Amino acid sequence: MASRSYGWRSLHAKTCLRGKWAGEIVSFNRRRPSPGLVARLGDRLLHGGIVIAPTETRYALLADATSAPAVQAVREIKGRSRMLPFSVFVLDVSWCHAWGMRLNTVARHLAGEFWPGPMTLILPVRDFRFALPGGRRGTIGIRVTPEPIVKRLLALMGRPLIATSANPSGRILSCREENRWLSGLVARWGVIWARPRRYVRRDASTVVDCAAAGARQLRAGPISPEQWMMAAGRGNRGE
Repeated sequence: MASRSYGWRSLHAKTCLRGKWAGEIVSFNRRRPSPGLVARLGDRLLHGGIVIAPTETRYALLADATSAPAVQAVREIKGRSRMLPFSVFVLDVSWCHAWGMRLNTVARHLAGEFWPGPMTLILPVRDFRFALPGGRRGTIGIRVTPEPIVKRLLALMGRPLIATSANPSGRILSCREENRWLSGLVARWGVIWARPRRYVRRDASTVVDCAAAGARQLRAGPISPEQWMMAAGRGNRGE
C-alpha cells in the first residue's frame, strides 16, 4: 500500500483494540518526527489507544497512564499481572512535583545527573491516579527519556504515559522474535507502531528505588552501580 507523505502504512486489522481502530505501522525520521505524525499518535493515545514507540533503550508500549481502560489494555497485551506495577514517562523533573511525586535529596541528585536518560527512579507518590499503573505502597517508577517522539507526545498530552518495554511479560525476545510479536499487536490490537527507519535496541533502563532513605538498585542497566552510587553519595553528603 502506498504511504502518505508522512510515511504511514495501514494494516487492516481483523480485530481492533475495543473495536475502534485498525492497526498501523508508521515509518518516520526518529530525530525529527513530523508534527502530523505526533498529532496522529497523540490523538490515538488521548482516545485510549496504544502506541509502540522507540526510546533510547528499547521499544516501549505507550498509553495514557491516567486511563483505566488503556492501562488494562497494556496489561492484557503483555500478559502482566496486576500485582506487577508499570513505570511512567514524565516530561521533566517539574512534572514530578506537579503530579505529587516526591524526590528526596538522593533522588534529586540522580535525576539531575542521569535524566533525561536510561534511569528509572522509584518515588513516593500522592496522586491516587497512579494506583492505575499498579504502584504499590504509594510508589511509582518514573523515567525521563530524551527520545524526541516520546517527549513531544508528553508535551502534547500534558499527562504521564505508561513506560513499559514492548515485549511479553517475563520473556526476553530476539530482535526478530520481537518484531514478529509487535507486528502481531498491530494486526490483533489496532496498535500504531512508530517504527524508525533505523533502530538499535539497547539494555533496559537501570532501576533505583529512592522511595525510602538512601537508594538501592532493583535492576541493572546502562548506568552502572558505580556511576549512580557516586551521584547518590553526593546527595547523601548534601553537595
